[in-house]
Amino acid sequence: MSQNAHSKLGRKQTAAIAALLQSGSVEEAAAACGVSRSTLARWQADPSFKAAYEVSAKQLVEYAAGRLRAGADTALSTLHGAMTSTEDVPVSVKVRAADSWLNHVARLEPLRISATGEGLFDFMRLIAERAMANVADIVPSAGLPPEAPTPPGSPSSTDT
Repeated sequence: MSQNAHSKLGRKQTAAIAALLQSGSVEEAAAACGVSRSTLARWQADPSFKAAYEVSAKQLVEYAAGRLRAGADTALSTLHGAMTSTEDVPVSVKVRAADSWLNHVARLEPLRISATGEGLFDFMRLIAERAMANVADIVPSAGLPPEAPTPPGSPSSTDT
């Protein structure tokens, strides 16, 4: 917490800020720092207390975001491993991992689109193609019958 923001606050007010950030209600926070609810409400109306609370809340969010970013590579590796595993991984786990992966792509892709100018239609087509590719990879491992072979000479045949 910023020393500047808390320099005008007493020990109990500083404890109240921590309690407000950690508890589910003003009543719980007041009890945790040993003051009445009305005292805490009065402090919350004070500009110095408000400023210190806002600084502390912002620092808490930045800390949490940093922790999430630090674990992102491990989380993505875990998801990718579950999604692409050739081991005896249940299909439901692979489908859930693929779904989670696509949801994360869908959340990040609009940021890339706005940065690169790529069209939304292309983005939606890409997501659909990825989803279909993942389903095609996963479904045969579920013990479901594969697609019927394409007859030789048909327009969609890969035989030449």
